[in-house]
Parts: sequence; C-alpha cells; structure tokens
Amino acid sequence: MTESNERRETTHGPQRTAHGLLALMTAVAVLTLGYHPYAEDGGVYIAGVKRLLDPALYPRYTEFVTEHLRFSLFAPALAALTRLLHIGLPWTLLLVYVGSIWLLLYAAWQVAARCFPAEEEQWARAGAVGLTAAWCSLPVAGTSLMMMDPYVTARSIATPLVLLAVAAALDIPRQHTHAFLKCGLWLGLVALLHPLMAAYCLGFVLLVVCAQARRIAVRRWSPAALGLAALLAAGALQLTAHPESAAQTAVAMTRFYWFPWRWEWFELIGLAAPLIIVTALVRLSLRERVAIHLGDAAVWLGVVSALAGFIFARPEMASHIVARLQPMRCFQTVYLVMTILLGGWIGQRWLRHKTALAAVVLVLAAVGPFFGQRAYYPASSHFELPGVAPRNAWVRQTGSPAATAATNAIPAGPPVMLSVVPPTSTQTVGSTFQVAVTASGARDLSSVPLSLQFDPRVLSLVNISSGDLLARDGQGVAMVRNDPSPGLITINASRPPNASGVNGQGTVMTLTFTATAAGDSSIALVKVAALSSSQSNLPAVGSQAVVHVK
Repeated sequence: MTESNERRETTHGPQRTAHGLLALMTAVAVLTLGYHPYAEDGGVYIAGVKRLLDPALYPRYTEFVTEHLRFSLFAPALAALTRLLHIGLPWTLLLVYVGSIWLLLYAAWQVAARCFPAEEEQWARAGAVGLTAAWCSLPVAGTSLMMMDPYVTARSIATPLVLLAVAAALDIPRQHTHAFLKCGLWLGLVALLHPLMAAYCLGFVLLVVCAQARRIAVRRWSPAALGLAALLAAGALQLTAHPESAAQTAVAMTRFYWFPWRWEWFELIGLAAPLIIVTALVRLSLRERVAIHLGDAAVWLGVVSALAGFIFARPEMASHIVARLQPMRCFQTVYLVMTILLGGWIGQRWLRHKTALAAVVLVLAAVGPFFGQRAYYPASSHFELPGVAPRNAWVRQTGSPAATAATNAIPAGPPVMLSVVPPTSTQTVGSTFQVAVTASGARDLSSVPLSLQFDPRVLSLVNISSGDLLARDGQGVAMVRNDPSPGLITINASRPPNASGVNGQGTVMTLTFTATAAGDSSIALVKVAALSSSQSNLPAVGSQAVVHVK
C-alpha cells in the first residue's frame, strides 16, 4: 500500500465510523421520540404549510393558521419542498423530521469535536452524540419545550443550526474570519426560521467568544457585562411597555410556562440541575480548554435567562412583554450543552473501547425518555405514520388532522359559541364548585371535542358530567376524556352516531372543581371544535374565565 493510500485510509476510516454512528443514533433518537406530526405546535405550523399549498383551505378564522407566517420562512420553504419532491405533505414531513434529527446529532458531533479534539477522543464524541440521541425528548424544565420535538416545526431545524453556530463560534479564536463567517451564516439561517431563537443564539455566541478571550480580565468580566446589558434591556422593555387589558392578562395567565414563579417544584429542579451538572464538569472533571469555556458560557446563559425570567416575567406585572419573549427558553441550549459535555465525559472516562458497556449505558439512558413519551401520548401510536389508520379514538371520530379542514366544508353562518361559566369568580380554599361549559348558536350539533386548561396548583378537577344540550330528545351522551398533562384535559362529548344534531343553546358539560390553594387560575378552552350529525366541521369559538381562590 502506498503512502498516499495509507493517508486516505487513515482519513476515511474515522469518517465512515462517524457517519455510521450518526445513522445509528438517528434511529435511536427516532425510536425514543416517536412521531406525532400534528401534535401541539406541529398542528399550527403544518396548517400554515397546508394553507400555502392550497389557499382554499381554512376560509374562516384564517389568521389562526397564517399569523406565524409573517415571521418565518419555515412554512414557505416546506411548501416549496413538498412541491419539489412530489411525494405529498405527510411523507415530506416524515422525511424532514428524520433529517432534522440527523442534523441535530451531526451538530452535536461538531460541537463535541471542538470540545474533545484529540484523535483518541472518538469515544468522547460518540458519548456526546449517544447521550444527545437518548435524551432528545428530555423536557426543558418548565418551559414546555423539549430538546427536540416529536413533530416538525421551525424549531426542529433552528435547534441544530444553533449548535452549528456554536461550533463555529468555538473556532473563532483559531480560524478568525472563516469561523466568523460560518457562524454568521448559521445565525442568519436561524433568524430566517425562528427570529427569537436567533436573538438568544446571538447572545450565547457572544458569551462563547468572550469565554475564549486570551486576556483573563476579558474572560472574567465580559460575560458579566453582557449579562448586565441583557437584564437592563429586559428592564427597559418592561418599563416602556403599555399595560395590558384584562382580556390580554387572562390569556397570558393560560401560558403557565411563561412564568417561572408558577412552575412546579420539580420544574425548578430542572432549572437548577443542568447548571449544577455543567459547573461540576467544568470545575472538577473536564480537562479540555474549549469544553471548559463552552460550559462557562452555558452557565452564564442559564443564570442570566433565569434572572430575567424571575425578575421580569412575574404574573402580577401590568405588562407581560418580557414573559412573552420567554427568556427561559434559553435553557434548551443549556440542556444541549450539558448533554454534550456530560456524554463526552462519560465516553472519555468510562466507555473507551468498551462497546458492550456503551450499548448498555445507551439503552439505560433512553428507557426513561421512551416511556415518558409513551405516557405523554397514551392514546396514540408511537409512530403516527402516513397511510396508517390512527389509533387515537378522537382522531378516528373527528377525522384525520391532516385532512379534516380539506374534506369538511365549513357551513356559512355564525359560529357555535362555547363559554366557560363558573358560579362566581371567587372561591375559598377547600370549596367544591361546578363550572358549566355552555354552547349557543348550535345548528345540527352532534359532537363537541375540546381541550381545557387550568392551573393544577390552584384547582383540582374532580368530575365531568354531560349537560342537557346534547342529551335532548333522550339521547345518551358519550364522554371521552384524556389527561395528557397536569392542568390540561381533552374531552369529547358526542351524541350517538345515527342521531340527528341539536339546535339552540344549553349546557354541553359540567366540570366539578375543588379549590386546593390560594391564587388565580384561568379555566380556558384552548382548543374547541363542533361537529354536525354528518361529522362536518361547524365554526366554533371558545372562551375562558378566571377564578380567584382565597
């Protein structure tokens, strides 16, 4: 073998190993996450894509599916890709989903390669990628985010691009102009997809660059200066914001994840744990200078965003402008850095040349997140694939989320108004009270699927019973309930399949609550639908009420 062939083999061998590892870990991540393309934010983003593919869709209340299109190129890009591939939107979504996970793991590998650069540190890089794959469904404290979603949104692409920008920022002290241009390119792409993530990514990149400064004084004081500037900017924004109306405040109160003061104790632990872990790695375990600098920058990012959230995102404030910007979502990046550094350290310290042990550690790391995902989507298949009949009873009854708006015409006329009606707006701790969900303007109404949200720290849902509206003419009412998370329930109240619909107004269901603690809780219909006896969509509008518990 010639010398040139030896060099080529030496180069291509590790590359083939890296590509194989990324493919294998992509399969592990997909298996752990599952696939639920129309869940949560996925349904909102994909509705916008469908609207671009077929402007005749969503002729009423169009702003609900088009509002986010003003701030992101994600939906136009996905619509263009769908037209280009000619395989249909469902299969395009699945392709982009798998591709986005591969890109996340590739970006994690790139960051790990900077943190553990020696050729013999392949096991450290493998550990970083493996733990990222196993933990990609990890919830990010109380932010309502995960490291990666089991569906496709702008965040799915922006998240790996953030890591690529961080990898380029780690190269700036050595490559200068080239690395700076690469970092700017990745940041620009993030901005086109998710401007808010780009702003927070820019802040983190600046922290990474400052943490690598040659002068000790710059490394020591510039992160503090950047953090102080960010807090002053948040304070100025809060002071100059106009007070919100009562209706705006009521809507803001339904977003519990905006307000860290309203998080559960275990969510607060999820806030502190990554900072403690990264600090311990930086101070006690890691030897590589770049890894230490990255960890320092991540801790600064977490501390500053936590301060901004606890100081300026408080429920009692007259304006919630900072809360709407969700500074705590920076912890998604902190979690990713923690996972890469921890996985790299485990691979470096414990898994070197121990393939069987590495496989056992990977399985143990993925078991908890896998069952967490199954518990979060208990009524659905783990993989909701195109062309496969849905297992979810509600989806089977109301129609596929991918096709409902396209196949069910919305009749003309005023919408069905669904209202939340508590007996009084003030309750005492320990009291039990009933809240009616009423409908008015019903026309051939046969089924009411809805999602209801409340603060589980203030209220406890005791019982749900059917009301008089759907039970008219003596028909039985089927009540199907699901509790996907604390404080969020989905309910479907429906008449028998062959029964005609009802008209007019009345009570759809009655909810019995117990007031468990002092505080304010909105009871909000966050998602509503109304179906006729032919299972066609009727226009429907939800509402909410606020209960004060003393």
